[in-house]
Amino acid sequence: MIRAALRTLGAAPRRAALAALGVLLAAAMAGAAVTVGYGLHTGFDRAAREADLPDVMVRFAPERRAQVDAIVRRLPNMAQRSYRTEVDRVFLGGGSGSSARGAVELVAGRRGYAVVEGRDVDGRAGEAVVDRGLAREWGLRVGDRIEVGRLGRVRVAGIAVSPDNVAYPLSAVPHVYVSRDWLRRIAGSDFRVNRALIWASDPGAVDVLLQQARATSTGIADVRFLTRAGVRVLVDSAAGIVIALLVAFSLVALAAAGVMLAAGASADVQRRLQTIGVQRAIGVSRGAVAAEYGLAAARVGLLAGAVGLAAGWPAWRAAGRPTVALLRGAELAGARPRRIAAGGGFAALGARLAVARRGRAAATVAVLSVSGAVVLLMLGLASLLQSLRDDPGSVGKRYQLTARLPADASADVRAIPGVAAAAPRWVVRGADSFSLGEPVKLLAFDGDHTRFEDPPLADGRRLRGDGEAEIGVGLAQALGLAPGAVLAVQLPSGNEARFRVVGTVRALDADGRVAYVRPRRLLDAEPGATPEIVVRLRPDADRAAVSARLRDLGAVPAAVGGATTRNGAFLGILATLLRVVAAIDGLVCLYALGQALALTARERRPTLALLRATGAPAGTVAAVLAGAGLALAAPAALLAVALEHWVLAPLVGDLAAGYADLSARSQPGQAAAVALGMAVLALVAAAWVARRAVAEPPVAGLREE
Repeated sequence: MIRAALRTLGAAPRRAALAALGVLLAAAMAGAAVTVGYGLHTGFDRAAREADLPDVMVRFAPERRAQVDAIVRRLPNMAQRSYRTEVDRVFLGGGSGSSARGAVELVAGRRGYAVVEGRDVDGRAGEAVVDRGLAREWGLRVGDRIEVGRLGRVRVAGIAVSPDNVAYPLSAVPHVYVSRDWLRRIAGSDFRVNRALIWASDPGAVDVLLQQARATSTGIADVRFLTRAGVRVLVDSAAGIVIALLVAFSLVALAAAGVMLAAGASADVQRRLQTIGVQRAIGVSRGAVAAEYGLAAARVGLLAGAVGLAAGWPAWRAAGRPTVALLRGAELAGARPRRIAAGGGFAALGARLAVARRGRAAATVAVLSVSGAVVLLMLGLASLLQSLRDDPGSVGKRYQLTARLPADASADVRAIPGVAAAAPRWVVRGADSFSLGEPVKLLAFDGDHTRFEDPPLADGRRLRGDGEAEIGVGLAQALGLAPGAVLAVQLPSGNEARFRVVGTVRALDADGRVAYVRPRRLLDAEPGATPEIVVRLRPDADRAAVSARLRDLGAVPAAVGGATTRNGAFLGILATLLRVVAAIDGLVCLYALGQALALTARERRPTLALLRATGAPAGTVAAVLAGAGLALAAPAALLAVALEHWVLAPLVGDLAAGYADLSARSQPGQAAAVALGMAVLALVAAAWVARRAVAEPPVAGLREE
């Protein structure tokens, strides 16, 4: 069987290469989605494990190490600890880039990052470890020299990954790590520390450690706690919705690849029906025939052997037909021959030739429909990601600018020409009092917050009083809260604020771990919270002029993006990736059309030879095949639009419903472009098959008549 499979491939090497290309394209289409979806979904956990990320990270104002350690070493459930000094706004330069916003971290003890190339700093003079994102962006390698502020030029000893934030340049701050022991020798004294890294004995009981840390850290200024769960929320804030979308697309892509592979295997078997008939006539068993074609498909397929054996299934079915019918090359046993009516031109003749084999035509249309629907879905997702990146209205934000100004400056901002509305907003980050590892982002507006932020209401009602809160669906799911429950939040000051949950909203911000409240109770518990003014512009407003007036008031205005402004580049990268996958899927469509037309040309070889023998030019053959291709592409385009609009896009939207009410449906212009693209692919495939068909003498085809 193995030798027979090899002979089957050797008899038509170009056809085998074409089949291999089709499988490769299908695998690339599905593999890209699965890889990206899996990478995003599991990337943080894998990186945190490899980097030995601490369970709790504490930031605070610079303090003597001994004073901080006197508190930390007595914490319950604490296994190990280490301290760092982080210096911000340091000039970094090297390779092809530079930045004045660099962060230099003085490290000692347990590090919490993974060195992936080179080695770690160990106290030797003039060495540093750089973040991998920085190394890739600036083209740095181990052994290169970089400029690090007042330290001058230092040698890159290693490249590290630290999953406590997204990598540079998605994060605006490039990180460099140097040895504290080296700098202590230079300075002649130790440095104050402003970060503590804590590893718990039992990561599942971090709450106990956090509760004691909050209670005993009152003597240290500006204390901020961040847990592994909190880091996950920060890193996933731009990726959570993307993960949900790509998981759905992975399922769709795998289904499309399966349909394409099945149709390709069926077409290959139909092309060899006479050979199968000869094998059955001389006594080759049905199972042996199926195994032979399965092994051939597995060798060509570049996929697992199981896929190859599955591709042999059409051969098993074909081998079960009557031997005489197989020897005649009939597609279906006992099928009554259908007469092909004349008239309508050569393109119409080609269309009738294509649809004469209804089973094959249906399989090809199914492949094209699914592939076209996936292309439309990819384009719709790419547009959605761009909207999430650039359009604040896509996530319920109704303002376009923010400005750091006192709350009482709202009236001055509203007086600026072009401003439709302005109000103060307070943002305070805390943690759930009963589960201190769960971060909570509190958003406070005076009055009705839906004038400025209006995430869709999922359950309950809008808040009306100072003691009420609307919480995001992500927070509700994480804490098991519902309308009527109590939300208790530990604030950075150490105080607690409690609110009664009256509704849940679909919010993208911070993975939905947000709560909308009124400012009174929040400011009573956190009096140091500072507001910012959110500014909604009139439709005809000049944003530059409004920004200039805000600067006159002493503010630095900032533009508001979509789901996240800081990680907007990340969403742009994913949108580009989706368009690349759409292009790959377009090649799958071309392959499917080429297979179908090649099989039609092979089956209708006498008809095409007769046309050429009567003096028809090569263009006539191309017109016949073009008609056949368009007869398949036209219904496939309509079905693709319907499949994407009514099945795939709602499926993806349902999987993303935990984040927001979003639509992944493609735009009418995109649907028209895909339909036109299918027509163009049909013409390209027809030209390619016609070129091969006219290359042989007409008499060779007439012998089969």
